[in-house]
Amino acid sequence: MAEGFTSTSLRNTTTTSTQSLFMINSQWSLARAKAFARNVTALGKSGPDDSVTIAYQLAFARKPTEAEHEAALQFIMAQERKLAGVKPEMEEVPFLSEKMPFRDGHAAVITPNSAQQHLIIPDNPIFPKGDFTAEAFVVLKSAYDSGAVRTIVSQWDGKRGHPGWALGVTGKMSRYKPQTLVLTLTGDQPWSDKDPMEPVFSGLFIEIGKPYYVAVSVDIDDPSEKGITFYAKDLSNDDEPIQVAQIAHKVTSGTRGTVPLVIGGRTDTGNQFDGLIDDVRISDVPLPQDQLLISRETVGEHTVGYWKFEADPGCYKDSSNRGGDIMAAKTEGAPIDTSFTALVDFCHVLLNANEFLYID
Repeated sequence: MAEGFTSTSLRNTTTTSTQSLFMINSQWSLARAKAFARNVTALGKSGPDDSVTIAYQLAFARKPTEAEHEAALQFIMAQERKLAGVKPEMEEVPFLSEKMPFRDGHAAVITPNSAQQHLIIPDNPIFPKGDFTAEAFVVLKSAYDSGAVRTIVSQWDGKRGHPGWALGVTGKMSRYKPQTLVLTLTGDQPWSDKDPMEPVFSGLFIEIGKPYYVAVSVDIDDPSEKGITFYAKDLSNDDEPIQVAQIAHKVTSGTRGTVPLVIGGRTDTGNQFDGLIDDVRISDVPLPQDQLLISRETVGEHTVGYWKFEADPGCYKDSSNRGGDIMAAKTEGAPIDTSFTALVDFCHVLLNANEFLYID
């Protein structure tokens, strides 16, 4: 560029390979090419022939020669053929969140059969092998019309006989009680002669649309009623104490699977949650009541995963720093518009031509 404080009649030639490569590979240059192509498309309605002429007129203030016109058409058609074989890139699904009533920050929005129908954490060797506590803050937007369970968090593939566990809320036609907290256990020892899957019903009712703190602590070796303790607290009513239910169980071993931990469902995409889930914490011991998340929103020595869904440290980050980050969901992007993208490539070439960039 000429110096601003002197007069010059001739600009020095500054064409260098480094300068040209920097221009043609810059994101700014590509963005200008897309805008240029949109202008060409808006002015020309008769296909590539018309577009080539308009592009030359806009870039160089002249029409292309016959040789230039033919070369441009061949280039555009060649680009279209190349682009026809390119698969759309996988795009990260934006994280969906809402504010949960009576709580600060934001909660994950879990919607059945949507791009965010659940959140998946790859299996981690530090996840519980026996005893555990699972906790979360939830707002249930709907229950299944059947007896199916809206799963809050699980490490189970949903298959009978495969080890695992799942915490959720029963459906309207549950053979026990509708909309009650339930823990499903399945281990290497069947709880009955016909079924290896044991549902442990709490009797604690979860109302639609209300914010709750929910938890279950499991002493897997203790089959007495002290073995499993459920907790539920209606966050909209400070005067109501936390509800507690202690229930006996029969599955006492082999509940550790190797499938991912799933928030809002199971790995088989069955029994999906519908609503808001916030601050999920998993511990590798049955926590006593005074150490539960509702009293201590911290990382303890027995915490093996803690997901807050906040911008700090990140919506998908494990706040316990134990390496259990959520895998961002991805979906296939929109199909490539080969005609327009080929035109963008042609406009990109014109904008990087010496005739456009440099004046002698």
